[in-house]
Amino acid sequence: MDIVQRKRKRYEIALVNLKSEDIEFFPLRFPICPDRGLFSHYVLFLSRPSRDITWSMSTSQAVIRHCPNCYEFEIVKEFSYYISSILLELEEIASLQTSDETRDPKFNYAKYIADQSIPLVQSFESESRKLISTLSEGDYIITDPRDAGGYFGGRILWTHPLATNFFGDTIDYDYYDGVYVQ
Repeated sequence: MDIVQRKRKRYEIALVNLKSEDIEFFPLRFPICPDRGLFSHYVLFLSRPSRDITWSMSTSQAVIRHCPNCYEFEIVKEFSYYISSILLELEEIASLQTSDETRDPKFNYAKYIADQSIPLVQSFESESRKLISTLSEGDYIITDPRDAGGYFGGRILWTHPLATNFFGDTIDYDYYDGVYVQ
């Protein structure tokens, strides 16, 4: 019986001080796809909140390993916190922006999303001990505006600067109340 062992490469980042020529090596914290051997990413996925007025929070969350090359998803760690929906809060703010009386001309949507997303990602990174590449919240993704055709997936809210080339505006994955939905 032949036993084949796949040798894993260790990827590191070198931090070089050009003045003192000191070099420090740090292990790269992106996971490797078991199928392709290429870099994967950790996605923090917030479940779709209920549209009920009294219940607009995500009650289940997951850190998911996602390979953008083969589109494989694997749930790494699940959580159960009450987290306000960034998307629903943004919808409420957007409705206030349509009226002259309630409009804030200095309001910046991108800054608001970053201000809400970054501390949340940092908290889950601390909890999971994983470097999270993107934050996604469950939403209905409209693909045909004429008849509101679409699918339930993830709306990308924030992406780490090192992973901007790997994610668009949405992700074809849905995590709802602790259940992967495809």
